Amino acid sequence: MFNDAPTYAEFVRGVENRELEPGSTQVAGGNLGADSPYLVAADPLGGHDDPSLGKKAAPAKAKGKRDDESAGPDRSLEGLLTEQLAVAATAQAGKPPRWLSLGLGAYMGAQVDPRSREFNGLRANAFQQNTLNWKARANEALGGDTDPESIRSVGLSLIEWLANSQRPIFPGFVQGMLKGGEKIEDGIKYYWGEATDRNQFLDVWGGWVRRKLREGPRMSADAYFVAAGTGSHHHLFPGVEIRTTAGDAMMLSVVTFEPGSVVPEHSHPHEQMGIMLSGRLEFTVGGVTRVLGPGDQWRIPGGVPHSVVAIDGPAVALDAFHPIREDYL
Repeated sequence: MFNDAPTYAEFVRGVENRELEPGSTQVAGGNLGADSPYLVAADPLGGHDDPSLGKKAAPAKAKGKRDDESAGPDRSLEGLLTEQLAVAATAQAGKPPRWLSLGLGAYMGAQVDPRSREFNGLRANAFQQNTLNWKARANEALGGDTDPESIRSVGLSLIEWLANSQRPIFPGFVQGMLKGGEKIEDGIKYYWGEATDRNQFLDVWGGWVRRKLREGPRMSADAYFVAAGTGSHHHLFPGVEIRTTAGDAMMLSVVTFEPGSVVPEHSHPHEQMGIMLSGRLEFTVGGVTRVLGPGDQWRIPGGVPHSVVAIDGPAVALDAFHPIREDYL
């Protein structure tokens, strides 16, 4: 551990035989594959004790003052070293793409410093990428074809999306990516279905970035209940309407069908389950056709083609989606 960034830069020059890029803010690193494995960092506090340790709780902030306006370093030494340990360990575990090692590192560092300006800045960067040209920017980061901070911020957003909204998939997907960045297409199809392509994957992930980083948590103390007839309203097809409500990771959709209305064959990466409330619907899922009535249920894995026809009169059904469908918000 060094007390300042210039001394860290000297270490990089002497031990790693390289120069930091001009304007680089890098102040930590590590190599677990070296003959003498190491982690190295410049202490954000410059070798001084954390002034917050051993003190009583601070008085209430002045009205209008935000948390990020308080004095102090952007992050802790513990968070800095945790991030670099995760980056170095990921690099040693296989052939990870850069977004994976940097993203996992930032994710682990954020667990130590959850309110750090450093990681909130990365999230703001990801949101900015999302508002410009998300698919192009995300593909650049996934391919390692942009600057390190953009790769790190986009990588963090992907890891946070997987960890929060795709938790069952998270470990296996990361394990597969340790085999190389080119494996991402295989991972998408394996975990989200053969019919899911890269663009659909980017759409769902990008939708989470837009919503989570722009709106914060969806449910507030006064929004635990949703009245009948409210929620987001959409006309999907002639005679088919939905009203939806969503949490952070799942969505409910009440679907009303006029007699003879049709939902054409389609697929999506989201897992879908549902139950008939009234009327009768003819479902075709993965080439298998059934007529369902009140109380009957269905389960449709992501990527499986399906279609629906209302028969014998009007019908009402309840669908559930995981993760949420951004196009239904």
